[in-house]
Amino acid sequence: MDLSLSGSGLGMPRKWVEENYQLALKLFMSKSFERSFDITKKLYKASFHQMSNDTIPQALFIKIINLYLTEVGLFIEKANNGHHYKLARREREEIITDLRNDKLLDELLVFYGDDINLIPSAILFNLLLVYYINSDVIFEHKSDLLSKFSRIYASIEIEDDPYIRRLSDLYIFQILPEFSKETEAESLIRESKLYKSSLDSTLKKLSSAIEQRETKRKAAEQEMKASQLRAKEEQQRRMKAEKEQRKKQDLQYQTLNSLKQKAASEPVAPISAPISSERNTPQARDFDSLKQRALYLYGISKDYIAKSSPLILAIIIVVFLASRTVNLRRVNLKEAIQETVRMAFQVKYL
Repeated sequence: MDLSLSGSGLGMPRKWVEENYQLALKLFMSKSFERSFDITKKLYKASFHQMSNDTIPQALFIKIINLYLTEVGLFIEKANNGHHYKLARREREEIITDLRNDKLLDELLVFYGDDINLIPSAILFNLLLVYYINSDVIFEHKSDLLSKFSRIYASIEIEDDPYIRRLSDLYIFQILPEFSKETEAESLIRESKLYKSSLDSTLKKLSSAIEQRETKRKAAEQEMKASQLRAKEEQQRRMKAEKEQRKKQDLQYQTLNSLKQKAASEPVAPISAPISSERNTPQARDFDSLKQRALYLYGISKDYIAKSSPLILAIIIVVFLASRTVNLRRVNLKEAIQETVRMAFQVKYL
């Protein structure tokens, strides 16, 4: 029988709690995270009641709480961002808010009579580890992480306990150097009985941690500067491309505008009247050609013809009337006009 079929699990006997813990752990190890967390969060809520009634031993209680903290830490991790665990956004935000407001720590303190030293060190360390790993998600200000660790570290009794030792190492070698508290870290090492037997090596470890932290800090600064430089260069390239595009568009506009102005300044040629169908016949075109040739010849000999113009004009009129009388028949008009002119010269000569 699992917790999904038994409500809150408050009245479950020890065997059922153990079986469901093993099931949740097995599902977690096989990466069935949703099913595992569904069981674990119910076990977490029921475990305080089970522990207070001596239904389960403290060892099982610690395992349940630590499994819950481990899964919570993974669910709210910023890098995860919902890609591996389909935890509802509302539930995720509720868990983050509970951690930010110390709800989990307060539940443990209430259960253990407001004495932080009675809280099992394994649970306390895992809770603070969740705070450290997910500090960017939990805390609104980075300095809140330092304040929380400093307050808790000052409240606990430093003793030769593996989880207290790990908590102390986390605080001294990671958190304090991260906030440039190297002097305070060195003082804690010299004062703590945890490092008394290995003081020199511990101080060297602190120096190494500080050096590594400084190296990472410089690398991060260089990466940030390089990123800013790349962003600036990209912006400059984009601005240059936009400028070239605007320049090209302006040139195209100026060219088009110049062509429009040139076209507007040129006189518009009059539209020729359409030629009637009567004057567009072959006979009419021949007659027009005859007139043009006659006018040309007249222009050449206008001085001479001026003296005998009545006779020449009479002959031309006769030819014109004859051409129209015969319906503008196809004749060699060129020979006719040449013959007419020759006759005119002969008459004048006679």
